[in-house]
Amino acid sequence: SEVNEQVVVVMPLAFAMIAMHSRKYRTAQVHGLLIGSSDRGKIYVSDTMPICHEAPTKTIIESATSVALSMIQAENVSKDVVGWYTVPETIGEDTPGAATLRIVASLENLIEKPVLVSVSRIGVEKFAEVADGGFHGQHVTVFGKDFGMQWQERLAADCPSWKSAEMHGLRAFIDDEHFCDLTDHWLSPSCSEWPKPSNIQSLSQKYS
Repeated sequence: SEVNEQVVVVMPLAFAMIAMHSRKYRTAQVHGLLIGSSDRGKIYVSDTMPICHEAPTKTIIESATSVALSMIQAENVSKDVVGWYTVPETIGEDTPGAATLRIVASLENLIEKPVLVSVSRIGVEKFAEVADGGFHGQHVTVFGKDFGMQWQERLAADCPSWKSAEMHGLRAFIDDEHFCDLTDHWLSPSCSEWPKPSNIQSLSQKYS
């Protein structure tokens, strides 16, 4: 299908967080919020909030969005919730299903013009090779709202390459089982919250 001129830039650390989420829950489809900013027609996804590894209810979507917006406000940064991400359960399942489209539609009631980012399972499983090569968007598909009021309009994806030192460090903890997504954290408060991009960056520097 034809690609819309709007560009969504998925920054390396945001992709790392999506990959970590999916690799932690390998037998499930994972979902989460995209956090970033807009500038001159481009949306920059610089952060994520991993939400769940099952189909979220409307209550979970609303609660998670409220938490994310509160955190952004508390940090006093020029960011916002810009959309939703998902990684399918199986390799080859690259087109968002009806359930995912309904999730993004419900998110539109909470934020303005959300985008949907779908990362392929193979891109997650081959994370190291993909990140080393910059992956140039072939494992990331971005959708915006189309004229049929569905999130099936392809948007251009830009995925900058990693710095080699960052990639070397990330290999050391990309499969860390210590972290859990938001719903698991709610169920078990002792479970560590997902790290912020700044934490991932400092860890990658430590291991590199």
